[in-house]
Amino acid sequence: MLTFDAQLRVRLERKGERSMSDWAAQAAKELWKHEAEQKHEDAVYIQKRTHILSDAPRLWEVLKETLFSEINAFNEHRPDYFKMSANFRELAAISIESEKAKLDARFDEAIPTVRFSTTHQTSPASASTIQGSYDFEIQRGTVWYSSQRAVDVDTVAHEMLDTMLRRR
Repeated sequence: MLTFDAQLRVRLERKGERSMSDWAAQAAKELWKHEAEQKHEDAVYIQKRTHILSDAPRLWEVLKETLFSEINAFNEHRPDYFKMSANFRELAAISIESEKAKLDARFDEAIPTVRFSTTHQTSPASASTIQGSYDFEIQRGTVWYSSQRAVDVDTVAHEMLDTMLRRR
């Protein structure tokens, strides 16, 4: 049987090599820098989140008003095609109906997000559903709707109504 003995010798020199105390000082400095960067990132996130949470309810109200206006404008060309209750203010959920489709939209203030689904009655026994959602993001200090890209309220309203006309 073979046996081996090993010895470890550590020799610290100051000539270009760092001692343990140099390592400790450098590691502490790097940790402090990392923690400061993380604290800054957290503060920026909280600031953005607060901005979004304060503006999202207003954008939901603007979206409902825009949908109502667009429905009224469309109904001038096709009388009574769309129906939406005029009592939509302050509501977290709305419905828009036509003869062949129904759009339900709901605002979730906690996330915040707007979720919608459009159901088309394809026959008396079957239906198809289109679902989607819009989150919120900040670009250049302004809160926008977001669905893989920043979009304004008019675009969101048009995209949602297009699902009722099967144009999306």
